[in-house]
Amino acid sequence: MNFLSSILLIKKLPNYKLVIFLILFSGICEAFGISVLVPVVTSLIGESSNISLEAPFDYLPKFLNFIGLSPSLSLILPFVFIAMILSFFAVFTQERVLAISRYKFLARIRNEASQNLIDSKWEYLKKISSGELSNKLLVESERAAESVVAIALMLSFLIQIFFYLAISLLLSWEMTLIAILTIVFTGFTSYRLIKLVNSYGMKSVEHNNSYNRQIVDVSRGMKLIKAFSIGDYVKNKLFKLNLKATEVQAKMLINQSLMKFEIQALISLALIFILIVSVEFLSIQPTVLLIFLYIILRITPKFFTFQGQFYSFYANKPSLDIVNELIENSKKEFEQSLDGKKIFLCLNNKISLKDINYKFDNEEKFTLTNINLDVHKSKFTSIVGPSGAGKSTLIDLIMGLLTPSRGSILIDEENLNNLNLGSYKEKIGFVPQEDIFFDGSLKENICFDKDFSQEEINEILKITQLKFFVDGLKEGLDYQVGEGGKNLSGGQRQRLSIARALLRNPSILILDEATSSLDSRSETLFQVALEEISKKYTLIVIAHKFDSIKNSDNIVVLSDGKIIQQGTFSELVNISGLFQDLYKTQSKLI
Repeated sequence: MNFLSSILLIKKLPNYKLVIFLILFSGICEAFGISVLVPVVTSLIGESSNISLEAPFDYLPKFLNFIGLSPSLSLILPFVFIAMILSFFAVFTQERVLAISRYKFLARIRNEASQNLIDSKWEYLKKISSGELSNKLLVESERAAESVVAIALMLSFLIQIFFYLAISLLLSWEMTLIAILTIVFTGFTSYRLIKLVNSYGMKSVEHNNSYNRQIVDVSRGMKLIKAFSIGDYVKNKLFKLNLKATEVQAKMLINQSLMKFEIQALISLALIFILIVSVEFLSIQPTVLLIFLYIILRITPKFFTFQGQFYSFYANKPSLDIVNELIENSKKEFEQSLDGKKIFLCLNNKISLKDINYKFDNEEKFTLTNINLDVHKSKFTSIVGPSGAGKSTLIDLIMGLLTPSRGSILIDEENLNNLNLGSYKEKIGFVPQEDIFFDGSLKENICFDKDFSQEEINEILKITQLKFFVDGLKEGLDYQVGEGGKNLSGGQRQRLSIARALLRNPSILILDEATSSLDSRSETLFQVALEEISKKYTLIVIAHKFDSIKNSDNIVVLSDGKIIQQGTFSELVNISGLFQDLYKTQSKLI
C-alpha cells in the first residue's frame, strides 16, 4: 500500500468528514495568521507600505482604510491576536474531535471483532488461540487506532504545508523551491529507516502474540506449575519471550530517534543554506525574509510531528491489518442466517444421522466415517469409546456446532440446515466436560439472559444437590464465582453446570462426562436424579464411567470415527467386542 492510498484510510475514523473539515479550517486559520503578519513586520522594520509584495497581503490595510481608519501597528496587532486565537482554537477543536474519534474507532473495531467472533462457526473458533485473541482485541486494536489517528495527523500536516507553500510562493518562488527540494531530499535520506519500520511492526505483533499466548497458558496452569515446582523453567521461558518483544520495541525507538536526528540536522543545514542564498544571491527584502523564516520556524516542529506520525503509522499498520484480518475472517465464517428458517420448538420423534462423514479443514483423514444413528425422543443414549474416537465431534454435529462434510442430520425428518439454529440450540441443555464460568454472580452464571422464578431455580438446585450450599452463602445467588469460577470447588462448578443446563428446560439434554468432578455420594445421588430426568428429556451422554450408563436405552460404541457396536448395557457387556474390553479394563481399575 502506497502512501497516498494509505491516506484514504482516514475514512475508517468516525466523523471523518468533520475531522477533514477541521483540518482544512485549521490550515486556513494558520494561513490567515501568517498573512496578517506581513503588514506588522513591514511596520516594525520601517519599510514603505508601497512594497512590491503588498498584494495579496495588503487586504488588512485596505480594510482599515475602507472603514475610515488609518492603518497602524496598534490597529493591526488586535487582528494578529484574533488570528492566533482562532488558529489555536481550530487546532484544539481538531485535536478534541480526533481524540473522540480515536476512542470511538477503537470501541467500534473491538465490538465488531468480538461480535463477529461470537457469530462465527465453532469450527473456526476452535482454531483461534485465546492468547492471540486477547492480544489482538486489547493490544493490537489499540495500536490499530493509533495508526488511523496518525493518518489524520499526517493529513493535517500536508494541508498546512499546502497553505504554507501557497503563502511562500506569493512571497518568493525562489525560496519556496529551495524549501521543497530540501523536504524531498530529507525524505529520500530517511527512506532506508522508514523501510525498517513496517518490518519491526510485524515482528512486534508476532512476539506480542507469542508472549500473550504464554501468559494465558501460565495463568491457566499455575496449579500445575506449583505442583511440579517448575517455576524457574516457566519464568525463563516468559523472560525470553518478553525479551524478544521488548527488543523489537527498543529497535523501533532507536530507529525513530535516528530518523529524528537526521531530519533535525538536515533542516538546520537547510535553514542556513536558505539564509545564505537569500541574502547573498537573491537580495530578498527583509520583510519577506522574516516572514519566510517565521514560516520555517512554524513548519519545523510540525515536520517533526509529521515524521513521528509517519513512523507511528508504519509501525502500527501491521496491527491494523491484523485486526482487519480477524474481523474479515470471522465474518466469512458466520453461522448460517436464521432468517426464513423454521423455528424449532421441541423434539417430537427422533434425531437421525444419515451417512455422516466429517473432517476438519486442512485435514486429509475423516474424524467420523459413515455414521448412521437414531436418537429417539425421551430415550437415554450413551456414547462411549477410547480417546480420539470422535465422541465430542459427534456431539458437536448433533448440537449444530459443526456441519457434516457429507450426509445429513434430520430433526423429526427435517434437515437441520432448514431449521433456525438459534431456536434449536435454545432447546439443548449442554454440560461440557470442562466447566466454563464467567466472572459474575451465581445467578448470572445459572440463568444468563433468562428470567427464571425463585421456585424454578430452587427446584433445580435440589436436583443437583446445591440447595444446601447456596442457602449457606451470605450472598445467596448473588455470590461472586470469580474468574473461571475460581471461588467454587470442582464439584460445585460441575453441579452448577448441570443446574444451568436443566434450568433451560431443554428438549434435548447432552452431558459430556458430567459427573467426573463429583464425589462418590454426590455421584450416587445424581445417578438417581439422572434416572428421573432421563424420562423427561432426550438424554445423550458421553460416558467414561460405565456404571453411570447401565440404564441407557442405547449405547453407541465409537472407534476410530466409526460406530462398531450398538445396544443396551446387558447386551454389549456379554458379547466379545470393544465395549466388553473397555468395561473389563475399567472394572479392574476400580
